[in-house]
Amino acid sequence: MLPQVLGGIGLFLLGLHLMTDGLKSLAGDSLRNFLVRFAGGPVKAILFGAATTALIQSSSATTLMTIGLVSAGLLQLRQAVGLVMGASIGTTSTGWIVATLGFKMDLLSLALPLVGVGAIAGIVGRGRLRQLGLVLAGFGLIFIGIDYLQNGMKSLRGEMDPQRYTGDGVQGLALMVVTGTLMTLIMQSSSAAVATTLAALHSGALDLVQAAHLVIGHSIGTTVTSAVAGLGATVVGKRTALSHVLLNTSTAAVAFLLWPLFQRILSFPPFGDEEPELKIALFHTFFTITGVLFHLPLLGRLVHIVERLIPQTQSRLTRRLDPTILRAPGEVAIEATRRTVIEIAAAVVGAAREVISGRTSEALHARLQESVLALHDARRFIAFLDTGDRPQASTGQISVLHAIDHAERLAAIIVSCDLESCAVLRSNFPDLLDESIRALENFLTWSVDRTTPSVPLLETLSARVAEKRKNVRERTLDDIAHRTIDPEGGRHLIEGMLKLDQVIYHVWRLCLHLAQPVQAALPTEEISHGQP
Repeated sequence: MLPQVLGGIGLFLLGLHLMTDGLKSLAGDSLRNFLVRFAGGPVKAILFGAATTALIQSSSATTLMTIGLVSAGLLQLRQAVGLVMGASIGTTSTGWIVATLGFKMDLLSLALPLVGVGAIAGIVGRGRLRQLGLVLAGFGLIFIGIDYLQNGMKSLRGEMDPQRYTGDGVQGLALMVVTGTLMTLIMQSSSAAVATTLAALHSGALDLVQAAHLVIGHSIGTTVTSAVAGLGATVVGKRTALSHVLLNTSTAAVAFLLWPLFQRILSFPPFGDEEPELKIALFHTFFTITGVLFHLPLLGRLVHIVERLIPQTQSRLTRRLDPTILRAPGEVAIEATRRTVIEIAAAVVGAAREVISGRTSEALHARLQESVLALHDARRFIAFLDTGDRPQASTGQISVLHAIDHAERLAAIIVSCDLESCAVLRSNFPDLLDESIRALENFLTWSVDRTTPSVPLLETLSARVAEKRKNVRERTLDDIAHRTIDPEGGRHLIEGMLKLDQVIYHVWRLCLHLAQPVQAALPTEEISHGQP
């Protein structure tokens, strides 16, 4: 009966949700770190995307995680597209589980103990025991849902004649693909849609050809979740979501066109003697891998296409500040902000280098204004983040806020600098000024490749400049009192040394707070520096 079928779908979705949440909680941050660390080249990204999806049994979860990571700047677009391609392969594992276990075992005798043990562990247990209980209970509910689906489909078999609605020929098969897409849209889970299709096939409500084309539609429908997530993402997140849509749609088109070839392959040994459910699981994996192999050589072209379709419209400096990643673990949002502040700081430090070198322009002041506005956006963004009871995230958040404060102070100092003071400073201490400019260039190099040891260099230079400033101030004031130098020239010299001291100090503190990833604690104590 239809209510039994709907109940089975509901139980399957509930079980899948519990199992996925439990597995994600058990994996914790290691799953995110796993993706970031090992998603190297496209092939590697595909393999790890497939493994992650097979583990948590949700291509949507993997895709949403990928969109968040690429929006945060932790992944490149090519890596993200590779992970999405791998997620499409990994999601086919659900069909194998349902086909090999769901129709060959006494489901209730296996599922009810799993639900019972899992429920007790979920209620009584704490930490990992509770999460493991969710996994067991979810796994059991999946099997109960499959049992309901089986029985409900058997009851509907006599009343349901798909040929009446689909007919024969290409149009009928295309309608089945559309139906499969709608099923996934309604259920919001390609895994549940595939399980429903396999149950209908097992009960005889569908034949092999119809089930195969429903599965093709399921692969299109699963892109809706990422498409919706992409609507509120950054430009690079939108590009990842669009890549997912283009990949799955074109793969489905290839599967639809090559169905006669796949059908012939499935009729030959060793596949010919397999049960229809296993053939569908095999077909799902076959055409998904075929699509990945088809697109792999064209990955660079695909990335270029989506970049042209979705151009960069927001500020380059704040492109990583994606509101969707605030829902991810705190470290992701903090790392996105940290990398954003590094880029903004590089723009500010670049302006400082120009001013100290005696150059200024309207374009430079426009860049400074853009940088200050970007810093305001970064502060507002990270202020929305709730680190909860995660001390590492809280430490990282504080360090990033310190860096934003230093960058803003540095920008204000640069705006207040006058070229005459810089010129007087250069005429009196050219070697010190050249060394300071090289230190700023060292910071700019570090901001790109993260390899130059800027912190020790800047710390040493900051201490020397601070000591030099004090000595120069005392000596210059004494010279002015004894009328051995021009008072105005002396004022410019004191002012120039003060600005240089403040610039080097804030650049050092910037580098100190930004040099380490958010997982490492950074000192946050400040000392009074650059004051007369």
